[in-house]
Amino acid sequence: MNTEITKDIPKEQWKIETNNTYQKVVGTIMGLATASLVLPVLFLRNFLSVPQEKPLVNYLCGSIYWSWALLALSIFFGTIFYYVSTKWIKQAWGQRTYLSANTIENILDLTFWLEIIFFIMGICLFVFFAVTYKVTS
Repeated sequence: MNTEITKDIPKEQWKIETNNTYQKVVGTIMGLATASLVLPVLFLRNFLSVPQEKPLVNYLCGSIYWSWALLALSIFFGTIFYYVSTKWIKQAWGQRTYLSANTIENILDLTFWLEIIFFIMGICLFVFFAVTYKVTS
């Protein structure tokens, strides 16, 4: 009878609780990175009043393309984090995974920090673009 009760309790509860906290951070960064992809368009159309009939490609420069690439990488690494995170939870429940706990933890750490670093770099490049942009007619 005791076996049935403990069967519904994770083997390593701390992994689940810690993982939930990290997932909140990763989810927030992914949401911000996704929303930040439209910042150049909003900046040009709303703040600099670039007319709708003019293509924005004429107003963009390399820093924006790099910003988009870095923000996309941030979203990509957040997605990888979520996938590997499910393996972490699976192990917390005592289920077998193909990766060791140490490997999973290293991947989680790496993808977590890469997501944050690429997000910050992408935002910095957008800010650089916004601050150094010269209005031409």
